[in-house]
Amino acid sequence: QYSFGEIIVTHDQNLVLPNVKQADLFSLWEKLETQNLATSNIGLLTDMICCPGLDFCSLASAGSIPIAKQINEKFDDMDYLHDIGDIKIKMSGCMNACGQHNMAHIGFQGMSVRTPEKLVAPALQVLLGGGVLGNGDGRFADKVIKIPSKRGPQALRAILDDYKANAGDLDFLSYYDKKGQRYFYDFLKPLSETDNLVESDFVDWGN
Repeated sequence: QYSFGEIIVTHDQNLVLPNVKQADLFSLWEKLETQNLATSNIGLLTDMICCPGLDFCSLASAGSIPIAKQINEKFDDMDYLHDIGDIKIKMSGCMNACGQHNMAHIGFQGMSVRTPEKLVAPALQVLLGGGVLGNGDGRFADKVIKIPSKRGPQALRAILDDYKANAGDLDFLSYYDKKGQRYFYDFLKPLSETDNLVESDFVDWGN
């Protein structure tokens, strides 16, 4: 109706409707709004890249889409998102990195973790400090810590609240470089403990 029947899927998993008349933009936005497709979050925290994960891929170690959904639901305050600014989150269900988690400001890799009793729970490897810098330059993220999956949103909130409170005018990558890998490991360490897991921690998001 608005773009000559054409829709483009971008590399960052957004959708582009080309050739829309300027006069039709508001009408198009109204119809997208009724389908929950008009959130103004391009370039913000919840504009994530996420691989299919365990829902659709036999190689995956853990779910990706359900944790992405949880993050979207728990970080739906647009004022907070705009205060945080340009943060790229990417997640993959395994080490193959189809979701490019190793090139993210904040990356999550699905895996598993064992308790002292040798029980296995779904987990996330938290990676920080990666990104595409432009002009053909980029940087790989550092592996910081592994946490049970159910603590993923809590860990993300801790990282972002620390950044928001202490970074001043620094962008996220500059703040990460200033503080260093060990700093983030230390304050996320309590979330990595496996001797206090409850029954729900052994069930991945969405299952």
